[in-house]
Amino acid sequence: MASTLKKGILLAGLSLGLALSASAQMPTANEISYPIQAAFSMTQTMAIQDQQKAYQAILHFYAVSGQTEAPWAVIGHIKKNLPVSTTVHLTQDFLNDMAQNDHISEAILIVSKIESPQEKYVITEPFVLTLISLNRLSDADRTLTLMSNTFQKARLLSQLAQAYALKGQYDEAQRTCEKIKTPEERNAALYIVVRELATESPDKALSLAGTMSSGGLYTDAMAEVAKGFASFNRFEQALSVSKSLSPLPAQEKALSKVAPFYLKFGRKEEGMRLFRTLVNALHSGSCLSEMAAITAEQGDTEGASDLLAQLSGKPNAKALTRVGIRLIQDNKAD
Repeated sequence: MASTLKKGILLAGLSLGLALSASAQMPTANEISYPIQAAFSMTQTMAIQDQQKAYQAILHFYAVSGQTEAPWAVIGHIKKNLPVSTTVHLTQDFLNDMAQNDHISEAILIVSKIESPQEKYVITEPFVLTLISLNRLSDADRTLTLMSNTFQKARLLSQLAQAYALKGQYDEAQRTCEKIKTPEERNAALYIVVRELATESPDKALSLAGTMSSGGLYTDAMAEVAKGFASFNRFEQALSVSKSLSPLPAQEKALSKVAPFYLKFGRKEEGMRLFRTLVNALHSGSCLSEMAAITAEQGDTEGASDLLAQLSGKPNAKALTRVGIRLIQDNKAD
């Protein structure tokens, strides 16, 4: 009990003493030499877990105050005297703490001091993800310039590009995609960018999709482009994009995204014809279910019921719900 109390007092005193020594002004390396050495001497007989808590408290103070030179010296002592995993964990927490306290430039300066490329990635990854979550995308981009071109960096760039796209910053998203060296990660990022861009400018989305590698994500991206054209009542382009795809299932998937817009723009006969073509080609009830849902939403609940009756299997649950909602609305109106 006495030993536990002694450790508690030591931890509190150590953290407070170092905080006070740094509070007047940012200390130089020489000025922090004695308190840090004293701190280490006091903590070296403690369990690693307790030492970690002590240093965590010290680094938290520096994170709140936005200092860099003093905490870098602390990290240096930790690195020399504690396990590598402890150093990594404490440095990760410190950088995230800096970001949360809006000392991002100072945190990036700390990142620039880390020499080992692998160590830099392991420590910096959570920091970059924190910046993305805080919508500090340009700061995340700036941090990533300090990292080597590795697969791990490509993964982070992909997430950054997707974040830019979701915010509608398509030029930045595209520039970020161009920095990604691995085809898989680049395609993953480009798909999200194309999907979002197609809702605003399908022409630009089509051009960007052309830079993707062939494969499943490419055909999925092109299907989103076709849908984008259809949403602007540009069915000639939508059909052209859809029919350019191969194999046939990819083409049919794109057309199934286009078909509902015929009905939404009042071109019911053309839409139904396309839907029936897809139903026959895909041997699936999903398109017929979608036809029924849209038909019901346009006020023709009897027609929707007739379409559902043609299904050989179970209808799509979401489509069936939409039909049901329209039926309930009509009953209330009556």
